[in-house]
Amino acid sequence: MNTCRDCLVIIDVQEGFLSEETRQIPKRIEALLQKRTFAHVVGTQFINEADSPFCKLMGWNGLMDAASQKVDAYVQSVCERIFVKKTYSCFTEEFEHFLKENQIEKLYFTGIDTDCCVLQSATDCFERNIPFEVLLYYCASNGGADSEEAALRVMRRTIGTACMNCLP
Repeated sequence: MNTCRDCLVIIDVQEGFLSEETRQIPKRIEALLQKRTFAHVVGTQFINEADSPFCKLMGWNGLMDAASQKVDAYVQSVCERIFVKKTYSCFTEEFEHFLKENQIEKLYFTGIDTDCCVLQSATDCFERNIPFEVLLYYCASNGGADSEEAALRVMRRTIGTACMNCLP
């Protein structure tokens, strides 16, 4: 049994983010949870809105409907809680309250997109001096191999390789 107050954070495994590049992630997370126990397992759900910077500044109108925002059924079933977010990072006020309330000692990040939401969440964790690991085998990017490599380069520079776990 796991005695550490750790938490697996499954980032944005939602219908609108599942593609040829990312479709393997729910099954990989399922395999992870079959071999490893975490004190807590939570997820995030990205919601885009018409007045968001994604729409206004990037012209990106994805994940604006309920069907695309739907969290993968397996992920929904294993998460004790899903945190709604409207930005890249999982560090919402509600998420930070959950960490304090449950005295979380370490975070493990998985999910979609490695180069956006996973990267930003890891960076925010680093800046809060919270121990964490990005479980890269359980992450993917819709931008494919180029986006994955870019994310790895940025992570090596900004958070260091000690926080990056490439093993399945």
